Amino acid sequence: MVSKASFAYHAAADDGRAISLELSSHLHVTAAQVDGKPAAAFQHETTASQKIAGGVPLLLIAAETLAPGIPHQVELSYEGSVVFRTAAGNYFVDERNTWYPFFSPCSPRLI
Repeated sequence: MVSKASFAYHAAADDGRAISLELSSHLHVTAAQVDGKPAAAFQHETTASQKIAGGVPLLLIAAETLAPGIPHQVELSYEGSVVFRTAAGNYFVDERNTWYPFFSPCSPRLI
């Protein structure tokens, strides 16, 4: 699967340049932008044997401090497989809600 996600993000006053998200451990970010400028993406790395269902941490670092109170446009490109084979030989599809970048339920900031 090769995907692109775009969404608006409202920063909190203490966010600085960081946006904390989660994404399936089976997907890898290939490019990120915040407000049209390249952003660094730091993703929890797992080996094939460590792949888990659900999301793992993903941290985006914007080129500039995110001003609170205004929407910031975030765009992520990512790829990977969300279908995998279990040790028993069965095929499993990762949870659909982890196919897209998401915020932990504690701090949703999507518009």
